[in-house]
Amino acid sequence: MLIFFVVCVFFPIAIESRHEYILKLARALMELGAPSHRIEGQLIATARILGVQATFHRFLAKIDVTLEHPDTGISVTKPVHADARLDLGRLVRLHKIYKDVVHDNMGAEEGARKLRKLLDEPPIHGPKAQCALGFACGALICGLAFGGSPVDMLVAGTCSLFVQMLGGVAARVEMFAPIFEFTMAFFISTLARVLTSIPTSTQIFCYSAIATPGIVLILPGFLVVCGALDLASKNKEAGVIKIGAAFFHALFLVNSFSFHQRPWH
Repeated sequence: MLIFFVVCVFFPIAIESRHEYILKLARALMELGAPSHRIEGQLIATARILGVQATFHRFLAKIDVTLEHPDTGISVTKPVHADARLDLGRLVRLHKIYKDVVHDNMGAEEGARKLRKLLDEPPIHGPKAQCALGFACGALICGLAFGGSPVDMLVAGTCSLFVQMLGGVAARVEMFAPIFEFTMAFFISTLARVLTSIPTSTQIFCYSAIATPGIVLILPGFLVVCGALDLASKNKEAGVIKIGAAFFHALFLVNSFSFHQRPWH
């Protein structure tokens, strides 16, 4: 009788905690920027170790997780959405939690609790530090890659700072987020054109040294890397879509760059 009670009460709780851990792990892997070509394999290995019947289908920023309950045999598909960003600090801690659960050094319930705490943590660097890093990035690229003068570095760094600052605002405004990159490219290129058109005896500003480093933070480099990794792992569907999306993203950025040329002239 006691064994029957334990099985009826505690076994469903254990299954639910394992399901919760798998769903949290799927979200954390996507949200913290884990290599996209390894996400599905890590989830399959986790489900096998935990004894959970599960299938996974990943498509860009979504994973469809199908979980089967062993008692009823009913399968439930739960979509997991997450916007991918790169957070190497928390990604290392996520991998440690994953290894502890896979090697049976930690239970699924405790792993789900730690993942929940990890995802709720604020970024290591606050908004002020991120803006300072954005300024340094734009200024250094202006000087090292484009041979800009100190004045160009100051302007390019300021443009990059505003891109970083407004990026945090755009992420919270649903209507502005899709056009944020193209709007910033248009305004920065227009500002660079205005500064280089100031009549002076000597050329003070350089257009390419200001405009290009100013938008370097919104270039789709991470998307290209993820697409290349998907293609290398023979996930052609996701890889081709990501490479194509990065191509069109860059194409629209170029058009935003040159949009002001004809009205200006």
